[in-house]
Amino acid sequence: MNTPQSRLRTFIDNHFDSYTEYAELLGVKPGTLNSYLNGDRVFSTKSKLKRLSETGINIEWYLYGRGEDVNDNLPSQQRKKNEVSHEKKANGEELYRVPREFQGMLANIKLYIMSVSAATGALTDLNDLPMTFMPLALGMNIDSETHDAIYVNGTSMEDAGISTGDVIIFEVQKTVPNFDCTIVGALNGMPIMKHLVHQKDGSILLKSDSLRAKDIILGELEDLTLFGIVKKVVKDYAPARKSN
Repeated sequence: MNTPQSRLRTFIDNHFDSYTEYAELLGVKPGTLNSYLNGDRVFSTKSKLKRLSETGINIEWYLYGRGEDVNDNLPSQQRKKNEVSHEKKANGEELYRVPREFQGMLANIKLYIMSVSAATGALTDLNDLPMTFMPLALGMNIDSETHDAIYVNGTSMEDAGISTGDVIIFEVQKTVPNFDCTIVGALNGMPIMKHLVHQKDGSILLKSDSLRAKDIILGELEDLTLFGIVKKVVKDYAPARKSN
């Protein structure tokens, strides 16, 4: 994921001991910095970009990914820390210093703004949907480059513990797998999440996990567009409010 938000996180991780330290240098509260790291905010005004540049980040790199990440303004003590950090990496050591208020916010994943049971009429591609970013918790072992997320709204999987308001994280896959799994996709333009079951007669069953929802046997009249294979369910996810 190559965005201003991800590049700013990379810059801080490479040159500073903590996000709190960088927030103090930038002259903002940690919560404000968090909105630029894990929301959709981007430093854009002339005054804000000037202040950002004074912390040592190359503005062209921050906004567009061009050039090196560092400019001549990087404080000398940060350059010294960076040299030590490179030396440690050369020796194969890993050092994590993450302030408590930022734990769980080291990486983002795409979060599509529509429930899997919402009627859309003709949904054929996730790229047609509005989206934002969702912070991944530490230890989730999820590759944000190969996984996406979407909200759940419906009861067809409630007996599997997947309820309205949950967020499902899925591994992006376009072709129907040759093994049984839980999938998310669109059936005849309608978003769905079902257990995909290969039956002995060679047919494929899209099985619900609720007595209130019907199972579906795929046939010639059904058009299944696969988005991916469900890997994790996130309970009680409450996205941060956007700041104006």
